[in-house]
Amino acid sequence: MGYIPSPKGLAREMAYVLLNKIVFYKVLERYYNTPRLEPFYEKGTAQTCNMYLSKLRELFDKAVEVSKDFEAIFKTGIYDAIDLVESEEVLNALDWLIGLIDNYEIERLGDIVGFIYEELIPPEERHLLGQFYTPRPIAELIVKWCIRSPDDKILDPGCGSGTFLVEAYKRLAELKLKKPFSQIKHVPEDVHRQILRQLYGVDINEFPAHLTAINLAMKNVRAPTTEMYVFVRDYLAINPGQRVLVPFEIRTPEGEKQVEVVFKDFDAVVGNPPYTRWTEISDETQSSILRHLKSNISKYDLTPQVSRGVEPGIYVYWIMHSTGFLKDNGRLGMIISDSWLQTDYGKNFLKFLLDNYKVHAIIDISARVFPIPLIGACIIL
Repeated sequence: MGYIPSPKGLAREMAYVLLNKIVFYKVLERYYNTPRLEPFYEKGTAQTCNMYLSKLRELFDKAVEVSKDFEAIFKTGIYDAIDLVESEEVLNALDWLIGLIDNYEIERLGDIVGFIYEELIPPEERHLLGQFYTPRPIAELIVKWCIRSPDDKILDPGCGSGTFLVEAYKRLAELKLKKPFSQIKHVPEDVHRQILRQLYGVDINEFPAHLTAINLAMKNVRAPTTEMYVFVRDYLAINPGQRVLVPFEIRTPEGEKQVEVVFKDFDAVVGNPPYTRWTEISDETQSSILRHLKSNISKYDLTPQVSRGVEPGIYVYWIMHSTGFLKDNGRLGMIISDSWLQTDYGKNFLKFLLDNYKVHAIIDISARVFPIPLIGACIIL
């Protein structure tokens, strides 16, 4: 997928995913009859890291069995193969985390989980993947403008920890239940499931996709559903109209079945595309972009020419690609780099926008939104 983590980076993400599972299991404890997850080392029931992991895996399997759901959180492929260095420090840290979570109803904190984890991921890794946490008010503004109907189908093609999809969930809940989200104490199970079937997320990295699944599931943990359309894929390699298998089998009255969804006819595409420069994109992904968007790149003279200083950011091609997924009169709302506003290729990009959209607003933001020098941002609606 053009993303090759270092062994150290993969190990770190494995650790984060394990912590995600512990956090989510503690939330489930309050709603399901699952065995209590206690500090195993302190209680004397797990005196090695290997024993601790074994007990955690047993509980995670039990959570899936009891809830009849949440495979998207507890079954994570290669991340399930985590091993831990035998260390009393590690055992104490796991005990400490479990004790800490017992003091809070963490599902009430919203996407604070994504914000915390962004602080843990080294800046060089975030820069390479173009991943930055979007402040909630910006996501809320974009989502409220884009989503007009309770039946709208929404795509966030670079969903990260789920900030935009969480706001989209809240917006759809408001429209369906006809009241502000702050006045909705509980989203009914049928409405919760309806909303999840209208939200599609894609991320190239398993770790933030896992955070998205957790953030959406926490909106109503009493309403298990295997219909969670969060895909670990390279968005630029998905074609409009392409059929994609849902990661987990869907439970129906007739039993479990594999389900395909079709990536087309979205009412809204929202998000915060990667901020990766052209020269930082892998050769394979560069070739894929030039191949998939060949006609428009040629028509609008947006071919990268690094030697001449023509280097459109990946967000330009991201928006061009997204256009094909929208239905007629669909809406696109994104926060992107503002660098195109001061370039010649930006004029060509604006011509593409004017030919394909009614531009409602381009909002240039004077304050620094992201913690990286020299990256300014603007909102495009």
